[in-house]
Amino acid sequence: MEQGPRILFAGGGTGGHVYPALAIAEAVRRLAPEAAIAFAGTRERLEWEVVPKAGYPIHPITVVGLQRRLTPANLLFPVKLVQGLVQSRRLVRDFDPDVVVGTGGFVAGPVLLAASQLGRPIILQEQNAFAGMTNRLLARRAAEIHIAFPEARQAFPPEKCVLSGNPTRAELATADPDEARRFFDVPEGAAVVLAFGGSLGSLALNTALERHLDALLADEHVVVLWQTGDRYFDRLQARVPAHPRLRLMRYIDRMDLAYAAADVALCRAGAIT
Repeated sequence: MEQGPRILFAGGGTGGHVYPALAIAEAVRRLAPEAAIAFAGTRERLEWEVVPKAGYPIHPITVVGLQRRLTPANLLFPVKLVQGLVQSRRLVRDFDPDVVVGTGGFVAGPVLLAASQLGRPIILQEQNAFAGMTNRLLARRAAEIHIAFPEARQAFPPEKCVLSGNPTRAELATADPDEARRFFDVPEGAAVVLAFGGSLGSLALNTALERHLDALLADEHVVVLWQTGDRYFDRLQARVPAHPRLRLMRYIDRMDLAYAAADVALCRAGAIT
């Protein structure tokens, strides 16, 4: 059997970086079932959980984010960067990809830089109208830069840009609303309000929803699905009284079902959201 392409994905930290990579991988697998696909990611971040669940191997890369303001953590950045580059070069040599695709996030930096240094073509995918730091720094090394919004062109060499939109997973369009409502235990005839601020959560959205939750639940036909995000869940769980029509969740794994169940969605203006 003819050997398929070998593709390494690097992107993570938040759902906005992880899920586009998974959507592209899903499309590749449909078009070329024989393709060898692997991911690079950071332990204890979102990708470390969701990528294996999707059926792909993931390899650990040590990385810390560079804070925009001066912090003690920034003192570790050069050391961690070198460590991440060494790991990335080893991964690129061992996996031997035909192309490396970066979807943003700090982990993409050392992997894409190592791939470029070793002569492997790299492709960037930018989800936002205003490009992220990692993609801006790596743009001149990229063979192609796929953008979701025309405004992103101003951050990149325009001749490398391809306006291709944001990749989304097929199941988001095919989820069954009846199955979704059973999954979230929604009574028949209820109206579902879905509230979420991305995988990390949104302080502004959570604060507003906490303030107006009683008014929402005053209508006996309303069910609220509330994804708080990891950093806000413990505090809100302690503050918000339990209610039979409130589903308070740290994170929603099945966003396809959440979208299918919802009549109204309250969300922040994230790229993939």
